[in-house]
Amino acid sequence: MTGETKTGAIRRALQERKERLSYRVVRRERSADLRRFLEDEIWPVVPAAVLGRPLSRQEEDDLLGYGPNGA
Repeated sequence: MTGETKTGAIRRALQERKERLSYRVVRRERSADLRRFLEDEIWPVVPAAVLGRPLSRQEEDDLLGYGPNGA
């Protein structure tokens, strides 16, 4: 259908698979880097009373810039 040889098709498939697999590794590394950053830099400066507490609807809206306080 594409006019390529079997060898060419296999090479292309292997190259595409390699790219997909390497993308997964990069995503995993970025996720781990973000987690380390949060644990080392952000969470230590957040007051203990606030950690783990869910935000109210109003707090979410204010952070996202919705409503009269953020518009």
